[in-house]
Amino acid sequence: MADDIETLCKKMVADANAQFLKYEQEKTKQGIKSTYKMSVFLSGNPVSKSRTPEEQATEVLAGRSWTCNGSHMTDSARHVAPKLNGKYEDDALTKLKKVSQDDHDKFIEVYRSAMKKQGLRNYKTGADFLPTSSDPWHMELKDSRMPNSDPRVQKCLCAYAKATREDGHARNDQFEANDPTAKKFLEDYDKKHPKAEAGGAAGGESGPKPSP
Repeated sequence: MADDIETLCKKMVADANAQFLKYEQEKTKQGIKSTYKMSVFLSGNPVSKSRTPEEQATEVLAGRSWTCNGSHMTDSARHVAPKLNGKYEDDALTKLKKVSQDDHDKFIEVYRSAMKKQGLRNYKTGADFLPTSSDPWHMELKDSRMPNSDPRVQKCLCAYAKATREDGHARNDQFEANDPTAKKFLEDYDKKHPKAEAGGAAGGESGPKPSP
């Protein structure tokens, strides 16, 4: 039986942190003092775990997600986030690059290696680490997305449409423009609910990232 997402991410964390410790020990032997000691951890934030369709719609509305077909909805995604000196730092790579290109490159090398060793996928379902992307710490199981016709996907889309067309919530323009399934669903929704479409708010594709 294949390991679940939680188990694989814990293995990834253990592997990465062992590599970071070895790297730090080698630097110490060379008399090099680190500004930041690097590590990663498995997020315990509820939004980083399993999500209902309504919770996924909330993430899309907040500009923290751009899909109603996310692996969090099948309990197949987690966030493996960085720490510097034991403290969560979402912009760890930026901070590392300012003080040490070697440490910056090492973090990417270790994270990529640990991710690939467990067969994990990024938020675009690819096998590589995406350090400069909008969601670099998202890890998911291979082939864990649902068919777009799945009732959970449709429920998420419906919740998003109601919020933006009827309840006055700002729209996630990036989601509406770039997700073909969402675009088609919302076009159909607007035709069926012309008054609701006219009352919808524009803009709002971006928002703060949740702390892992």
